[in-house]
Amino acid sequence: ARVSASIRQEDGSEIEGIEFTQDAEGKITIYLENYSGGLILDASLGDIEIVSTGCNLDNVTVNGNENAGNVLLTNGGDSEIGDLKLTGAAKVDLAVPTNEVTIDKKANRAYLTASEGIGTLNNEGLGSTVTVAKNGAIDNFNANGEKAKIEVTSGGYVGTANINGAGNLLTGTGDVAEAYVNANNVSVDTVNTLVTVGKVEGTKVQGNDVAGESSVETTPP
Repeated sequence: ARVSASIRQEDGSEIEGIEFTQDAEGKITIYLENYSGGLILDASLGDIEIVSTGCNLDNVTVNGNENAGNVLLTNGGDSEIGDLKLTGAAKVDLAVPTNEVTIDKKANRAYLTASEGIGTLNNEGLGSTVTVAKNGAIDNFNANGEKAKIEVTSGGYVGTANINGAGNLLTGTGDVAEAYVNANNVSVDTVNTLVTVGKVEGTKVQGNDVAGESSVETTPP
């Protein structure tokens, strides 16, 4: 399988070390050390892992078509990402602290697993799947795209979820503090969550119909 990766050195960037490896299945692993700058990754036909150590990645863009492989962003220590953008049908496991993540409108059926802290996540894509894994956290989640599936697993955390896309599903046994429902046909099935419903229709909370312009707090099973 062909996998291409582009590392863009921006003004003021300094690179101490880069190493590329590829296994028999075609997966490519890129080791970055003390790199400051941007990354553009194309996983259209294969898997990519970026292991960053002591890196300040200002912006990272992940591209991929319907056959896109998996992209694993791993923290080797003391690394952080400023902005991460997913386009196309990317499948990303994010294990590096990130300030802001955007799933682009072009990113139909993209997959994102948050295994580290994210300041703000903006989902604009259709049919996205977002998983907040154990030790993953999202302070502010703007779920603007339609028909997204959002799962917060045990040990995961979401501070505020603004659900603005119709047909979204928010579920899981993790900790979701507040959810604001501002679109039709949204389902919320989390525990210990204060759910505030706007002037919308078709809202279900833990399987029960909830009227618009009301609030309810979910309970443990």
